[in-house]
Amino acid sequence: MQIDNGEKKLCLEIESACRMESVEQYNRRDCLLFSGLHEHEHETTTTKVIETAATMGIFIEPTDVSISHRLASRNRARSQLKPIIAKFVRKEVKNNVYQARANSRNSLDHYNVFIREQLTKDRSKALYMLREKGYRVTTTQGRLNVQNSEQTAVINSLLDLQTKLNWSNDEMEELFKK
Repeated sequence: MQIDNGEKKLCLEIESACRMESVEQYNRRDCLLFSGLHEHEHETTTTKVIETAATMGIFIEPTDVSISHRLASRNRARSQLKPIIAKFVRKEVKNNVYQARANSRNSLDHYNVFIREQLTKDRSKALYMLREKGYRVTTTQGRLNVQNSEQTAVINSLLDLQTKLNWSNDEMEELFKK
C-alpha cells in the first residue's frame, strides 16, 4: 500500500501533536482539580484542599501542596463556582488524595465535590470522544483507562488511540481540531 505525501504529512503532524501533548500532560502529573468547593471572601485555597483531603481520611500538611488557586474561565458564569487547582509536591500525596476521592462523594459536608486529574485540552477531548463511542473511561496518573464489552486499553499517549483502538487519521484530525 502506497502512502501519498499528503497522508504522510498528516501522519507526521499527528505524531508531532501527540508528542507535544504528552509533554504537556507530563507537566500536569502532580495536579488535581477540585470542583464544587464553595468560595469565601478571605479563603486560602490550600486550606480548602487540606480540609477536603481530611474529610476523605487523608491528612496532608500545607508543605505537601506546592501551589493552589482558583481557576477563572471566560466560559463560566460568574455565579458558578470556580474550581481549585492544586499542584502537590510529591506524586505519592497526589495519588493518595485522588484514590480516596470516592469517599468525598459520600460526605454530606462536601456533597457535589468532584476531584479529577488535570488533563490537557486534547486528552480531555479524547476522553469525551471515547465516552461518546460507548467506552467507559477513567484516568490514572494522566493515562486514559478505556474499556468496553470487547476490549480494555491503557492510553499513555494519544498515539495509542491509533495503535490500540484503531482510530483513523480522520478521528485523530478531529481530536486536534481547534
